[in-house]
Amino acid sequence: MTAALLLALLLGAGAAPDRADPREIVRKSVELDQSNWQKAKDYTFFEREQERHREKSSSKTFEVMALYGREFRRLTARDDRPLSKEGAEKERKRWDKAIAARANESDEKRAKQEAEAEKERQKDRAFALEIPDASNFTLVGEAGIDGHDTWVISASPRADFQP
Repeated sequence: MTAALLLALLLGAGAAPDRADPREIVRKSVELDQSNWQKAKDYTFFEREQERHREKSSSKTFEVMALYGREFRRLTARDDRPLSKEGAEKERKRWDKAIAARANESDEKRAKQEAEAEKERQKDRAFALEIPDASNFTLVGEAGIDGHDTWVISASPRADFQP
């Protein structure tokens, strides 16, 4: 998972430093990822997950939104095709059920759920802040992925790093 996140961070590093210092590229990527993650809570957006294997590729597209202060992800497409009528109906029912459940929560329960969700988000992202210090980085080259210029960075664990 860390390698995948690192790749995603590097792909998202549009405002990377001018000089090709791999640690600085990774640091800036993590910084931008953290900033984007904080902002994402205030927006509804679409998120596309793609898995690539040697001969096969698949994707899922989600509409991501805040629902009573907590994230809700609604599946909207598989392999870039809208869900079937049955799949869309299943997601609509899941959405309706989530709305009903969250709308009927007490203020105390809602505040507790929001606090737990925020704590979990912080926990899930905390390790990313350590990435620049946890490894030795080497700039291997540059590559194009889906029409985007990217850096190819090799990482090896630092023996002296203490998480």
